[in-house]
Parts: sequence; C-alpha cells; structure tokens
Amino acid sequence: MAALHRDPSEGTAPTGPSDAADALPPVSSVVRSRMGTAIAGIGLLAVVLTAANTPAAVRAPVVLVAALLLPGYPLVARLRVDLPTLLAINVCTSLALEAGLAVLMVELRVWHPMALGLALAAFGVGGTCSALMALRHAEARHLR
Repeated sequence: MAALHRDPSEGTAPTGPSDAADALPPVSSVVRSRMGTAIAGIGLLAVVLTAANTPAAVRAPVVLVAALLLPGYPLVARLRVDLPTLLAINVCTSLALEAGLAVLMVELRVWHPMALGLALAAFGVGGTCSALMALRHAEARHLR
C-alpha cells in the first residue's frame, strides 16, 4: 500500500505571528517595585481609614482594593510572568488567604473580622516591604 502524498502548499492554515511574539514580556523589576509600593500604600491607607472610622462610602473602595491585592503580593512578587497574569495570580492568592483564614475563624468559633483585616494588612505591608527589599537587593547584585 502506497503512502499518501500531501502537497505542502495545499490545505495548510496560513501562518501568522508565532506564539512567542504574541506573549507579553515578564514584569520588570521597576514595575514590580512600583506596584508593590502602591499596594503597600493602599494597605496603609485602608488601615488609617478604618481606624479613623471614616464613612463607608469612602472606606469601602479602598479596603476592597487592599483586600484584593495586599495579602497575596508578598507571595507572588517574584514570579516571572506578564502583568495581567501577575495581577490575576495576586488576586486569587489574596482571596484564597482571606477565605482560608475566615473558614479557620468560623471553625474555631472566634469571629473577629477587624482583627483578621489588621493581621492581613500587617502581614501584607510587612511582607511587601520585605519582598521589595529582596527584589532591589537582587537587582543591585545583578548590576555589579
């Protein structure tokens, strides 16, 4: 039985740009540093607004953004991915941490959402500052 012969010019899909050309570049250390600084600042602002007992219309958007970005950033800061992927992973990690700790508080019958929020803010701001210092140190070593 003879093998079927296929003409390479027939029936092939047109070739477009390669997948590698379509991929976004990884987030640079400068962007990662600025993003971490902004996220830590939003976290501090959320703590100040909560402590000052500001109206909910002012406080809620800031606390929501801080809750979505702050707790997970120290864990994902060093990932070498593009910006949309980094933000998506950061939000998912933050929500997973918050949900896990909330379930733990319910199971232990110790429901203190304010204490949980302050603990997550402290961990987030401290961890973000630590991650940013590690990133800057690694970049400075690389530039030598």
